[in-house]
Amino acid sequence: MARAESIKLFEHSKISLADLAVPLSVKEIDEFQKLNDDIRARNHQSTDVLRFGYRQSKPITLQTFSHVGVLQVGNKVVQVIPKLAKNGTEATTAASIKNLLFMLEYTQKIRVGSVSSANLLADKSDFYEILIYLYASNLLSILKNEIYSEYALE
Repeated sequence: MARAESIKLFEHSKISLADLAVPLSVKEIDEFQKLNDDIRARNHQSTDVLRFGYRQSKPITLQTFSHVGVLQVGNKVVQVIPKLAKNGTEATTAASIKNLLFMLEYTQKIRVGSVSSANLLADKSDFYEILIYLYASNLLSILKNEIYSEYALE
């Protein structure tokens, strides 16, 4: 399986597709647009997660809005990072991701407190890797604590 190619954007930003480090094919753009439409429909919201701008029926820009997170189509990943990190250093980016993780934990939908976010941010430089790590560590914790097994002697 090919390694995912990552596109990092900030929320509330707009970029020319020509300026992306990772090019997107027309098929991938269509798939991202379908994913966006599915998310909007599932969450009953009117605002886009991301939007492609067109000129003469050709996609030319990619715009993000007030959502942060990760979207993946095939081997292309779009990471939308909090805007607080936009004009800052790596430390600012790490701090904004740490704040986002705190807010996620506060919703009580994801357990972040079980891992040290300071160590996590030092080891992982991108948001996608952080989410994968959190999922794997929480799954491992659940499996260790919830699966009951014993050996039966006959």
